[in-house]
Amino acid sequence: MDITSLIAPLFALAGTGPCLPIDTLPSLIKEPGRYCVSKDLQVAAEGDSGISVLSDGVSIDLQGHHISGPGEGLGNGVSGNGVKDVTIFNGSISGFFYGVRFQSVEDITLSHLTIENNIFRGATVLGTKVTVEDTVVRGIKGYREWPDSHSFGIEVTGPECRVLRNTVSDIVPFRAGEAVGVSINSTPEKCIVEENFIKLDQPHDQGRYIGIWVGGRGQPDSVAKNVIVNVDYSVAYTRLSGLAADNWIHERCADGWNSTPEKIDTFKSENHVLQSGRCSDDIDYLSQKLKEEPDAPQWYLRYATAVRQKQGKVVALPSYERACELGAEEGCRLADIYQKQIDAGK
Repeated sequence: MDITSLIAPLFALAGTGPCLPIDTLPSLIKEPGRYCVSKDLQVAAEGDSGISVLSDGVSIDLQGHHISGPGEGLGNGVSGNGVKDVTIFNGSISGFFYGVRFQSVEDITLSHLTIENNIFRGATVLGTKVTVEDTVVRGIKGYREWPDSHSFGIEVTGPECRVLRNTVSDIVPFRAGEAVGVSINSTPEKCIVEENFIKLDQPHDQGRYIGIWVGGRGQPDSVAKNVIVNVDYSVAYTRLSGLAADNWIHERCADGWNSTPEKIDTFKSENHVLQSGRCSDDIDYLSQKLKEEPDAPQWYLRYATAVRQKQGKVVALPSYERACELGAEEGCRLADIYQKQIDAGK
């Protein structure tokens, strides 16, 4: 029998004791306890994950070491499903599909990590009572096998989250997808997003660049004191009102994508906003891009969305259909949705 499985529960109950070593990858953690990465470790096989957490009550100290993947495939750096009370801190993770991925979890903390050069997501945690703090996320390049895929730095879905003092940069979408620095979604009640530095400093020749996305039902407690630089939209939201304040912003487009002019005026009055550069959702700009690249589906998709926001779905529908004809699956999906809404008189 593995000695680790015998002594780990004792350390978990005591709350103290020496770390149980992680000295090879892939590694499965099946018992609660304190674990330490003993050296730089690498996953060689495409698709393999690094550390999989299968138990509640786990603390993983990377001790300044680096966990790296092969740079391709669908493996995760550190992951778990259905667990609670897990902390990961003090090291770096790179070369995976997701740097960190947890689903259906509770009480998860990511702290003092560097999550860089992963493919699809930096850190994604779906659950309640999630904390991501003092962490650097950078170098998310987008997944090329999914048309118009989105790239996220930090993605938290669920209530009672805290996203604090993180630095997010170099997040790039694929084609007409979106690059998002920080996303809180689904039910973001009692969430706090504060003192993060988000700089999406890449050529904005495709996709949208969004600093903070607030989606789903409900509102967070606070989106404040963040610095958001070189984005199309600083804070994209549908229900956020009066809770985004004292952010320092440099952006290209109107604040509050999918919001109303009244909310945009309120947003500008409560934050420090500098707008410069041409908005990539400007209809005239997108019309010119269509002339330059008439067979590029991403520009039809972008143009359709800009037209829908300003002129309505009936006017936008032919452009969604053209994007679909040119191979944009998102264009097909949206064309079908809006056609059904038009047919229903909505």
